[in-house]
Amino acid sequence: MKARSVQVNVEREPIADKFEWWYLHIISGHIAVTITLHATDLLGDRRDAAYLSVSCYDNDKKVTTERRIVVATPTSGPEARLVADGMLLDTDLGLEVNLSADGLRLRCRVSCHFSNWVAGRSELAVDSATGRSSHWSVRMPHGRAYGSLQIDGQALVKLSGWAYQDHNWGDLPLYETFRAWGWIALSQAAGDFVEAILLHHDGRLDVRGPARQGLSEVGSTTMGGLRVLDPLCRRLEPSQRIRILKIRRYRRSPSISATYRRWVVIEEGLSGRVQGLMETCTFETRQ
Repeated sequence: MKARSVQVNVEREPIADKFEWWYLHIISGHIAVTITLHATDLLGDRRDAAYLSVSCYDNDKKVTTERRIVVATPTSGPEARLVADGMLLDTDLGLEVNLSADGLRLRCRVSCHFSNWVAGRSELAVDSATGRSSHWSVRMPHGRAYGSLQIDGQALVKLSGWAYQDHNWGDLPLYETFRAWGWIALSQAAGDFVEAILLHHDGRLDVRGPARQGLSEVGSTTMGGLRVLDPLCRRLEPSQRIRILKIRRYRRSPSISATYRRWVVIEEGLSGRVQGLMETCTFETRQ
């Protein structure tokens, strides 16, 4: 397998305008695994070393296991390919995952599968005065995943399911352009569905994905980033429900902060199968 990569600049700056992270999730039955490789956090903060944030949710046990793994040399290249200390390797044939840290062992191979996603422009926003820009690229909208997961010496869980991977980067911080964003990725045998909703400071709405209708009411709800949650929930089937997995607050300075939330999408009923993930992020900026 041939991996093409170039080194990402990971010099640690106290505060930097550039931001970059890669996201991957793997869904198999009642298990959802999310892996985020952070060169920066959501606000572009580089005070910490680059790291992998790993979260494993078991819907049968209603338990979430999280690990944070420091990464010395994250790299990327054409089409958002990445390499991270041998733990993540993006090749011509797909993505290889090989994690082992603090009682967590994850081995998985992910290959591209048929998707209805149509890749468009990666730019989320461009500052015409400075040329700065922010980007979102869906590297793998629908992937096939096989592997195994073991946590704290418990029984080995075989993984056979679906995956999604994307990449965010730029030198125009998202909080300068947007009040909030929301995102959904459903990964199932029947197909995939990916959509992002971006709420501008002036109230304008930008939707990236196959759906373009029925979003005008997004501004009528309250609770900050939950403004973009309601329209995302309207994309779900009646049999699907969501469960909150994570809430985290980021602060870059006394005047700039963000609140991030992640939900898991579950098929209601006896099966309890995981079918996708949703995220929202609310930015708070004060003069």
